[in-house]
Amino acid sequence: MAGNSCYSAIWARESTMPSWPGSTPSGPQAIKQSIFYTAYKSEVEIRYEIPSLPGSMLEHIEDRLTFPSPPAAKCVFDETIAWYYFLADIAARHLINRIVDAKVEISACPSEVQARSLLRSYEVFGSQLQDWYLSLPPEISFPPPDATICPETNIYKRILRSRYLLIKELLCRPFVRLSLNYEVELHNALVDEIVSIASLGLHYCAWRLKAVDRMSKLDHGLWIWIRNSTSCSMILIGAARSIQFRSGTARLVLPED
Repeated sequence: MAGNSCYSAIWARESTMPSWPGSTPSGPQAIKQSIFYTAYKSEVEIRYEIPSLPGSMLEHIEDRLTFPSPPAAKCVFDETIAWYYFLADIAARHLINRIVDAKVEISACPSEVQARSLLRSYEVFGSQLQDWYLSLPPEISFPPPDATICPETNIYKRILRSRYLLIKELLCRPFVRLSLNYEVELHNALVDEIVSIASLGLHYCAWRLKAVDRMSKLDHGLWIWIRNSTSCSMILIGAARSIQFRSGTARLVLPED
């Protein structure tokens, strides 16, 4: 794994972490920190998705980790932006993990209590996502999609926008599943709210597919891209077929394009 290689090449010789809080890394040290966090973040992300992978020497080092050190006052502008990007990406990944862990079990006949529990989770995590979005500096912020989504040339903005779209779609996914896989017998106002969020989730699936550039490198990012693209595509196909053959999901709104 990338983390093992990075650990062996860099951290085994000298720590990439600052020796005391508030210390500012030198240029080479800052580069080593960036390399380490890139490799470690990638490994954690893959291991969270595939927990059956063999062990790694980085599995039990959390107690030695801190956030990347702030850039020096006189550092170049790009290093400062990269630091903010790392913090934003780490925070987004933590939010994704919390959403994945906060599962609400749905019975064969969904109850109002279960539906309202889903709605509460949607509101709480949605509020956290909005706080995350509003905290982004202008240099790495991006306009959220509205009717359509435009290409993004800035790499930091493009990656963080991808995180944002993923979180939005994950928040809507339980409602898509509820609308497609269950016979929902609840009062009309609650059903309307569920269907509205589910329809929004279908739009975020389409936006996620449009927002990602074609992958040309054979790395872990390609695996994640294939997995995400397949998930979004299958959700849209399933919704379209369900609307075609079942009257119960006719109120779902598919993306026009």
